[in-house]
Amino acid sequence: GEYWFWIRQEEQGDLPPKNITIAAQWYGAFWGYAKIMMERPNNPPLVFVDDDYDSSTPGWGYNHFNTIQNGINAVETNGTVLVSNGTYSENIQINKSLSLLGENKNTTRIHGTGNGTGVNITANKVTINGFTIQNYTKGYGIVIATSTNRITNNIISENIGGIVIFWIPFESTYPN
Repeated sequence: GEYWFWIRQEEQGDLPPKNITIAAQWYGAFWGYAKIMMERPNNPPLVFVDDDYDSSTPGWGYNHFNTIQNGINAVETNGTVLVSNGTYSENIQINKSLSLLGENKNTTRIHGTGNGTGVNITANKVTINGFTIQNYTKGYGIVIATSTNRITNNIISENIGGIVIFWIPFESTYPN
């Protein structure tokens, strides 16, 4: 016989589907449907950060955030956090392997309030690219206590120290 299949996504906005209804119709004696439960990933592999996002943004709280730290906390290990142009006044902790990518090193700023460290890296295999990290006048721009990291194409200024490295194995790259 002839079969028709279609999928109806439950009301979820733009997020990956959590519940999907699959329906099948056969021209003849059969008509039926089944509901299949699918779980979206606990941690998305790709996260977007923009200081203009808010709770009305599709994907808010799952893979869209307005702070870099919330994006880092949400992304899966070895995932990517894409940060749009803007100013982010934060002290960032990176405790898992990931790529943190700014849209433009001149206009994507991690801006301190004087104290603390701009970015503290406590995980291996972290990439940071495309940021200005500044105004940690009583602290450091980036502190690295791990190995195999790539810190490239950044502007690090107006800090008590730019990049402080507690361990620098041969595989780490730090041209900035």
